Amino acid sequence: AIYFAASACWTPYACLGMISADTRANLLDSRSWHKSDSPVTMGNGLDSIRGGSNICIVDNNNGPDPFLLYETKFYDKTTHNYVKQIRLRTIEWGKDGLPVINSK
Repeated sequence: AIYFAASACWTPYACLGMISADTRANLLDSRSWHKSDSPVTMGNGLDSIRGGSNICIVDNNNGPDPFLLYETKFYDKTTHNYVKQIRLRTIEWGKDGLPVINSK
């Protein structure tokens, strides 16, 4: 899978898109690639966290699953501004074998 900026990364509405292809497909053939129907990351609406973006997969020396290092923005009620925040968490895997990436 390849992840890309799907919205303005400098705003609280930043999100990621994803394209993927079967590992047996001809990756040079554009018809092998499939774009996700909706953004991969976005705020959950239950808290002030918004705009998951700028991801990096990091090796986990203490376990089998790698870490996801990513940027979010949260709304600071005291300054009334969105502030960037860097987060790290273990990657969860979907039934399709792709990482489940969302802003928790």
